[in-house]
Amino acid sequence: MILPPNIPKSAIDKYIPIKLISESSNGLIIAVVPKNLVKPTPTSLLALRIPRSKDEREAFLGQIEFLLSIKTRRITRVIDYDLRGNWYVTSFCHGRDLQHLKENFFQDGFPPFLICNIFDEVMAAQGTELEPKGICHTNLKGSNIILTPTEKEEFPIVRIVHLHGVVTWDEQAVVKQMIGLLRYLTNSASRIPEKYRIDKKGDKLEYVIKDEDTNSLRIGDDFYSFIANYDLEGNTSWEDLKSRWMNEATALMKELYDSERLLDVMEIIIEPKVTDDEFREAVEDGGMDIIDDRDL
Repeated sequence: MILPPNIPKSAIDKYIPIKLISESSNGLIIAVVPKNLVKPTPTSLLALRIPRSKDEREAFLGQIEFLLSIKTRRITRVIDYDLRGNWYVTSFCHGRDLQHLKENFFQDGFPPFLICNIFDEVMAAQGTELEPKGICHTNLKGSNIILTPTEKEEFPIVRIVHLHGVVTWDEQAVVKQMIGLLRYLTNSASRIPEKYRIDKKGDKLEYVIKDEDTNSLRIGDDFYSFIANYDLEGNTSWEDLKSRWMNEATALMKELYDSERLLDVMEIIIEPKVTDDEFREAVEDGGMDIIDDRDL
């Protein structure tokens, strides 16, 4: 029997818990709605974690203070938090995380164009949004990055969703995290898999370049080889990683593009985390079953 989640009283005084979204060693993510709304909608995610010490609690609150000032779609937006560090609330993120996608649809690795898109966006999140504030994110696990569908752009929005892992800027930690993420996405393959060297229909990739000087598949193979063979004890700098692969990844994202495979991804991630029926029933019942816990 799965027990209901423990939720601090300070959280349920303000929010109605609707559905457990995910559970990990870092805590729980629960869809919630603010109380006292005339027309409640699932617009928020409650993240629960238990501070292990006073120092950890203070560090975590410091992370939240930093992130409150960041207004970007690449990193989850904090909209409320507990002053004791027991929980925080973010804006609701539609879509599916990379772990869900890999375990259920891409066990053999993600399509190369999507890998390049994710790499490009996460690198930008680290370098454009976090580095200028002297912080970085050192928890780039599959469960920590979500793809959100959008009608305005061709590719999904790539967003880091959990705050656990935000620390003072550490160049080598960032590089190693990026390599770890890329190995997760590629399955540490040393070259582009055969099935991704053609499109889903079995034809030549529409935008692939095969010039003698610029060969998309060869450059893609070089990228895969770099990822697979990277020495995690090495000292590639953040600037080296950016200068060597950011522009290449941006180009490969377009040159290795496969519209059919992207459509498959979009159809997966557009499925709602909380259906209308689940939401309506939970609100009518006063929320999901929980254990009303004391605050730390």
